[in-house]
Amino acid sequence: MERKPQQQTLSIRISDSLREFLERSKQVISSGRNESVSTSDVAKILPGDAMETFQTVETPVDLVLLDGWKELYLPVVKLLKPKLRPGAVVMSDNIFTFKRALRPFLEYMQSGKNGFVSTTLKISDGFEFSVSDHPALASSIASR
Repeated sequence: MERKPQQQTLSIRISDSLREFLERSKQVISSGRNESVSTSDVAKILPGDAMETFQTVETPVDLVLLDGWKELYLPVVKLLKPKLRPGAVVMSDNIFTFKRALRPFLEYMQSGKNGFVSTTLKISDGFEFSVSDHPALASSIASR
């Protein structure tokens, strides 16, 4: 009998413990203390310059949320790309608001040549939803 691979589903809701964690995280970041904030499997927030901090980030990375300096979206993605797990999600905010600054980033993510499948969601100020190459995803798109 062939054994099927295990599948996991992750669901996040704002519970009281997550809300408290996020409040503690904001306090640490706003206080300027140079320390990590983590709560088991919920999240890990690393303070500091993204281009320095992400050089030593542990792999694999499953999710990236870009909502900082728009000129850093592309350099951050290129820095993290080798650390992304196949099928990892990159979410990028303010796509409509900063069209000019984000044009090189969007061209990179949407070209189909750089290891991502990407689309802009018409949510609020625009949200780019990108998935790093995954064999099943690539073959699904190729068959269209």
